[in-house]
Amino acid sequence: MSDEKKTPSTSSKTKTKEVAEEKKNKTFCYIGPTIKGKINKGVVFINIVPEPFNSFFEEHPIAKSLLVDVEELKNAYSSIKKEEGSYYVAYKKIKEGDY
Repeated sequence: MSDEKKTPSTSSKTKTKEVAEEKKNKTFCYIGPTIKGKINKGVVFINIVPEPFNSFFEEHPIAKSLLVDVEELKNAYSSIKKEEGSYYVAYKKIKEGDY
């Protein structure tokens, strides 16, 4: 038997680092209407959602559904503009005060 220790390949280490970087650098944007005293339309969060916003989103899942990863932003705004899909339904409910 060999006493040689197996080490992960360089490509495996690189992929792990890339995944960690990707998770670390997430950017989200709130695309719902402004809720006076709570949150403004277009607020951007990088990496984390700080308090008091995090608590607000936990208490109001409809508003949280409009906290969109920037990679999904174009699709989400398109849905709202076309007045169709789940983003539009959530936007409309918040606009009507039902959040």
